[in-house]
Amino acid sequence: MSAPNGKIVLSLKTKGSLKMTYTITLETFNGSTKKINLASRGAVAQFISTYPTQLPVGVSVKVACDTLGISGTMRGTLTPTKSN
Repeated sequence: MSAPNGKIVLSLKTKGSLKMTYTITLETFNGSTKKINLASRGAVAQFISTYPTQLPVGVSVKVACDTLGISGTMRGTLTPTKSN
């Protein structure tokens, strides 16, 4: 942009602060993958601690979060209930 006196004026605009996201990659043992973006370290910790309760017993999923250096296997703890 040029100012009236002929000098160049630069204007910088920012769109708020940068927010970090944490991407968890889930991979089944047959090779299917899914990526989940979470907003905080706490959200990652909560997901990792609660997700096994949603998986049936006998089901395992590989999990990784490169940003936090986390990798491992989650095993399901959900016991099927019988319905009458």
